[in-house]
Amino acid sequence: MSNFTKRVKRALTYTVAGTTIAWSVGVMGVSIALGAAMPGDLIKLKCVGVAGPTDPCRSVYYLASNGKRYVFPDEKTYKTWYANFSTVKEIAKTELESYLIGGNVNYRPGTKMLKVTTDPRVYVVAKGGVLWHVATEAVATALYGSMWNKEINDLPDAFFANYSVAVETDGVTPKKVNSASEFDRVAQQASSPDISTDKGLSGTVTVPTGPVGSTLTLALASDTPASGIVVQNAIRVPFTIVNFTASSDGDATIDQVVVERGGGAAQDGAFAGILLWDADTDSRLSNTSKTLNTDHQAVFNEDIVVKAGTTRRIIIAGNMAAALTNYAGEVPTLGIRSIVMKGSTVQVGAGLPLFGNYQTLNNTVVIGSLTVTTGSDNPSNSTQKIGTTDFIFTGLRVTAGSAEDVNVTRIVFNQGGTAGDSDVTNLDLVIDGVVVATVAKATSKDAAFDLRANPIVLTKGKSKQVNLRGDIVSGSARTIRWDIKKQDDVIAIGKTFGFSPTPTFNNSSEPYHNQGATITISRGTVAVSSTAGTTNSNIAEDTKEVTLGKFDFDVRGESLSFESVGIQFRLATSTAGARISDITSVKLVDSAGKVLGGPVDPTSDHIGEDTATDEYGTATITDNFILPPGVHTITVKGDLNADFGANDTIRARIHPTAMTVKGQDTGETLVAADKTPAGVQTSAIYTVKTAAMAVSVSNTPVAQNVVGGSQDWVFAEFRLDAADSGEDIKVTQMKSELFTVTQAPNGFTNWRIMDGSTTLQTSSSPDPTGATAGGATTTFVFVNPLILTKGTVKTIKVIANVSSAATSGSIRVGLPTPHATGSQFSATGKDSGQSATVTLSVGDGQTMTLQSGGTLTIAALTQNYQAGLMPANTSGLEAGIFRMTSVRETIKVEKIYLSATSTRNLTTGNTKSAFNQIRAIHLYDGGTRLTPEGGVQPTTTNVSGRVTVLIDVTSNPIMVTTSAAKDILVKIDTNAVTRYPQASTGDPGQGFTLTVNAALDVTAKGAQSGTTLAASAITLSGATLNDWAVMHTVPTVTVNGDLGSDKLVPGKLTSGSNKDLYKFRVAADSAGDVYLFQVGFLVSQQRATLTNPKIYVDGSQQIAATTTAAQTMTVTNSRRDDVFLLWFTSDGNAPAAGNLTVSPYRVIAGQSKVFTLKGDLACWADGGCGGTSGFGVLELSFLGDAAFPGGASNATSTYPDSALLLYTGNQDNKNHFIWSDASIMGAVGVASGTATTSEQWFNGYRVKSGASATSRLNATSTDATFNYP
Repeated sequence: MSNFTKRVKRALTYTVAGTTIAWSVGVMGVSIALGAAMPGDLIKLKCVGVAGPTDPCRSVYYLASNGKRYVFPDEKTYKTWYANFSTVKEIAKTELESYLIGGNVNYRPGTKMLKVTTDPRVYVVAKGGVLWHVATEAVATALYGSMWNKEINDLPDAFFANYSVAVETDGVTPKKVNSASEFDRVAQQASSPDISTDKGLSGTVTVPTGPVGSTLTLALASDTPASGIVVQNAIRVPFTIVNFTASSDGDATIDQVVVERGGGAAQDGAFAGILLWDADTDSRLSNTSKTLNTDHQAVFNEDIVVKAGTTRRIIIAGNMAAALTNYAGEVPTLGIRSIVMKGSTVQVGAGLPLFGNYQTLNNTVVIGSLTVTTGSDNPSNSTQKIGTTDFIFTGLRVTAGSAEDVNVTRIVFNQGGTAGDSDVTNLDLVIDGVVVATVAKATSKDAAFDLRANPIVLTKGKSKQVNLRGDIVSGSARTIRWDIKKQDDVIAIGKTFGFSPTPTFNNSSEPYHNQGATITISRGTVAVSSTAGTTNSNIAEDTKEVTLGKFDFDVRGESLSFESVGIQFRLATSTAGARISDITSVKLVDSAGKVLGGPVDPTSDHIGEDTATDEYGTATITDNFILPPGVHTITVKGDLNADFGANDTIRARIHPTAMTVKGQDTGETLVAADKTPAGVQTSAIYTVKTAAMAVSVSNTPVAQNVVGGSQDWVFAEFRLDAADSGEDIKVTQMKSELFTVTQAPNGFTNWRIMDGSTTLQTSSSPDPTGATAGGATTTFVFVNPLILTKGTVKTIKVIANVSSAATSGSIRVGLPTPHATGSQFSATGKDSGQSATVTLSVGDGQTMTLQSGGTLTIAALTQNYQAGLMPANTSGLEAGIFRMTSVRETIKVEKIYLSATSTRNLTTGNTKSAFNQIRAIHLYDGGTRLTPEGGVQPTTTNVSGRVTVLIDVTSNPIMVTTSAAKDILVKIDTNAVTRYPQASTGDPGQGFTLTVNAALDVTAKGAQSGTTLAASAITLSGATLNDWAVMHTVPTVTVNGDLGSDKLVPGKLTSGSNKDLYKFRVAADSAGDVYLFQVGFLVSQQRATLTNPKIYVDGSQQIAATTTAAQTMTVTNSRRDDVFLLWFTSDGNAPAAGNLTVSPYRVIAGQSKVFTLKGDLACWADGGCGGTSGFGVLELSFLGDAAFPGGASNATSTYPDSALLLYTGNQDNKNHFIWSDASIMGAVGVASGTATTSEQWFNGYRVKSGASATSRLNATSTDATFNYP
């Protein structure tokens, strides 16, 4: 054996021995925590006396969330999970034995590498004890460092079985870790924060639920009670809260839940009962509390439904024994052992039990108490009528004991009589005369009052009166009795200890309080009234089954048998012909049309009660009909003969107390008090009328112009009025009169009548055939009659098409005087068949003036968008508005050709199309997009003259009405316009205009005439948008007066050095950085002199100074006007020889900078800004530019150009503000020595100023003036 092998073996032997000693001694050398065990604890037996190293009390276990203990094979394994033994708990032998051994603990993932003596491979440990083969030494080094071999632990072969080796898809070859990226040690450790998680005992159980919902997941709730104490005589003590979550594809119904008591040596006798409780609704899920069986289990067979996609929080609670003397110190827990899903017989226990934390039983704490007795308001047994309200059914007195104040949070009353839930409503909980809670009615005979939000506060030793009252609405012959059925139907929480004391009642079993009165519900009732909403109406004589009245019968308590119902009629007539006997076959009909009683003929009672000719008669219905509880609308119908005169009236009435009615359940005949009201109930008035209809010409449509060729034109509307008719009107024919001027009647075709959106079919064409202008008749014979309901008004439309040749003259349609006879309409009563009286209100109708097709005008609103600059490679830039107006008819614009023209000669010559600057064009009508989502892309590449692009909106035309102008917004997506390092399709500064160049470039149609507009009908009135120049990027300059809070407010003019004089802001568009070469100011000085002006940025950094070529404009009357041109230099001083220190200032894309002009001020000694009689003015103006550079007065005739040429060409004050879009040099090159000589510089013309879309930088902006005094 080699010396190396011997050294390794000796070291290994010593290490094992050392571990054995440490494992034995380690626990003895630390302070051990004492107390009840709970899941996640380290536990061991308490050693007695001197315990040897192999004594069982030396072994440490992990208590997992499944209630089992897991063994640490050795100290090495332990130390991958815990640094020391300070958290180990000592427990009793009986408790330790109650926890079954679940298996061995594995190495924590990501901590150590492992190998076994019989396998040369080295493994890393992943979650769940899964081993991965480390492929190479390089991988081991990458994972564990250069000392990786010190991180390998040898694993006895016996313990290797606790692990599994990850294999390739062949199921045999161990899976390798080929690089450090394939195994994240930190993530692996984080995946197993504790042993339960590593073992897959996470406290979450997923159960298949069958064909409806796919899964139900059980998990301990985050607010499940922590370990603590539980006291004696407490009720509904929460031990565990479990979240039951159903998948979203269906409800989950639990058929059985088995609850188990855990806790080793704890005894079942500590629990008086176990119950399940809904944590969110504070309601019981089990019909009663369950006792633990010999398996320490309580079985609940009530269905629990968890709705799809929701979670129910269920409390497992215990009702504790009255005394815990024999159980003090025990540490029970409650959990779910198994469940059975609805429709299954399989008891699911995989992954269970699911226990909460252990609780320690206490027999020394004395909590409060609650006593429930009969209250002073408790009623005696009685019989009560239906309709009785606010009746007190039961009265309690609740009293708190002397130990602590309590809050009553829940009271449940159980209705033990035969009455149903709906028989008693509006249940109020009344505390000392005050209503504190209300439920509409009982549910499954329980009226539960949840008082958690507003509990009843009982001071210790005090009591309160608790009454339950409500309304009796039905249930004849049934009984009502409200009791406290279950022990936990009254829940109070002690304000000192927080437990719910077990209430004391007059009974020791269900029902726990049964002193409530038994109330018998008496016979039913009926209330009769005229049906609400029934209005007076007209009826026709000589008709059958005419409605003569409507009444509501409100039946309560029980079904009622109506054995005799008298219907009395009052007939008021102005003729001698009509009598009560002319009303026959009276019957009662329910809302479904079923005849309840009759027909019977009324007999005359008497004449002359109200007037000399009024007659009363009664039809008595003796057919027995039954009405169940509820409101029933009953119609009185009868036949009328032909003896009635116009405006005779009939009214029906019922005397409820005169009816004979018997209860179906009670068998009792209702007395007068049960039939309400006491007075007579009278129906609406029904007036006898003949069939009649009034026809008039509506004042709509108004007189207006009609374009030749218009289709479906509404020429007139007729108003048909049957408000005074006794029956519905049936119209079979109608005629209208038309009168034309110039045009012949036969120039108008396809005449028809529209009833709403329905065209009334005619049996023959109503079109007139006259070929000479003048009058004509259109006759409409309807295939299906037009029905006009009595009491209503209907408006019909007269519609026709206009010949395209009808472009002059007029037409009107109506009921003119010469033809105003009833023969214009053929109408009869719908039921009687008698001819209807038709009254015509004459009217010629409104004159429609015929004219030729509409016209369209298009103009550009140039005042809305000033000519300006656009950033390149940007979408949605607003270029301007075309305003469209129409005359005579609505115009549909379907196609527009937009022309683009280049507006400037460039350095590179006019060799590029204006459309090369434009990527896409968009049109908007307000907020509505008219063009496709990506806009319309120009496709033409003409190199001279104008070029066009087609905007086709035929599928969604622009509708230009005569009543309002239509403004069409044009938006532009710009192309890139850089010239280096690669030239783009467009040139910076090139410029373009968009125009509708010719009438032939527009395709439009008249909406009414359908005619395509000729070029002569389209007028272009300055249809050219303003000029835009596309730059690589653009600046926005905000002068001092528009800076808002950044504004410099001029003060008093005083002498001084480096004084703040003016501020301005320059912002760069997000398209790119902006570079500044020069800014200019006009400074007017009166009796004061400005010298040494400089620009500062961010309030401190000097970045610009005047050039040596400041210009003096005027010197008059002690006033001097100077133009100061300031260059941006690298050192803040005037430019050095050769301008080598010129360094353009960069404003980063999307950002802005505020600049401050500072300078030295000196007041004149002779009457300057000082003394009592001094006077002085300093006025500063930021200088823009009035035009693009170029022309004879400038040194440069191309644009853009170099900064220096723009400066030297400034003799006529054109180039004060010089900036660059870096379109040639780019961000790096601008700082180079050739930057200012490259053709990438512009002046201030059309530079945007401020936030307004139309605001541009003025040539001169006076907005900072200092005065003295």
